[in-house]
Amino acid sequence: MNDKTEQDRATPSDESRDWFECDDGWGPLITELEDKLKALSPDYTVSQVKEEFGGLRYYASPGDVDEETSEQFYGLIREAEAKSYEICERCGQPGRLSRRGKAGWYKTLCTACSGELNFEPVRDDEGSAPG
Repeated sequence: MNDKTEQDRATPSDESRDWFECDDGWGPLITELEDKLKALSPDYTVSQVKEEFGGLRYYASPGDVDEETSEQFYGLIREAEAKSYEICERCGQPGRLSRRGKAGWYKTLCTACSGELNFEPVRDDEGSAPG
């Protein structure tokens, strides 16, 4: 993560995206998530946004909200994280979980990006997303 202040993280915006640890293909997914989170809890804070095991990980806190709002907040994050396994992290086109090597690095990529980066799609019989 780049050296950005906590204030940058407390106010999600396009300008603060340089500390995100994922590629641009998930940008629209993250923007949509941020819009929904901000509508639900305007004072929410973000601690980290990254790719892990091929999927989006979005770590945030809703702030001082009631239990129902908190549940909705984290539900929106889980929904976006699940959608990330269907979107190429690199270009934003439809993608699928892929990996480099037998027990290697996972990323969600489209066919073109997968080929460029020497990844192979994970077969359906190998189970769901790792992690």
